[in-house]
Amino acid sequence: FLEAVRIRTNAVRKAGREVILLGDLNVSISKMDTARNAIDPKNPSRRWLYGLMSDADLVDTYRYFHPRRRQYTHWSQITGARANNFGSRIDMILGSSGMVRRFSYDAGIKDKIQGSDHCPVYLDVVEDAIAKQENDNPPECRYSVRFAGQKRIHSFFRSSSSSQPTSDRGNSKEQPKAPQCQVSSILEWTCSVCTYINKKSS
Repeated sequence: FLEAVRIRTNAVRKAGREVILLGDLNVSISKMDTARNAIDPKNPSRRWLYGLMSDADLVDTYRYFHPRRRQYTHWSQITGARANNFGSRIDMILGSSGMVRRFSYDAGIKDKIQGSDHCPVYLDVVEDAIAKQENDNPPECRYSVRFAGQKRIHSFFRSSSSSQPTSDRGNSKEQPKAPQCQVSSILEWTCSVCTYINKKSS
């Protein structure tokens, strides 16, 4: 999976496009990102992350806006580590440096939200800029057969008993067939995240 992500990210960057890569990367970047205050630079996952950020010119958006702040996104439930805030920051939003500088204005961690051993992270972007990018150069995942005909993010969460997306009910016109998806199935989850980030809010 990591190799597939690296190849795809580098290919998109070489094509001159901006990239947002986000999720539970399961590894912290620096010792500031872990309560243990120590990391193993030879860890294979960490070396992969360093290489990806360097090759694709990706920026850790949280650290870009908060270079000295300590916040975590994951705590062990087995040890009850959240009560003492003994955690690590392994959930990240990485963005191509040009996109981060021009189109974003804040990033953060919602560490007060309970309910999981992880908490949400976010990146604030200029909506008009994202909408323009979407119109000029639509996200690759739009061409995935899996997402064909879906117009709004809430259609991902509809009951499977419905045969058409909510936004298309009552529309008798047949939806255009999407071109064959060029995205490897192993990256479909990444595609769905990209769709969420790139969709212009209605």
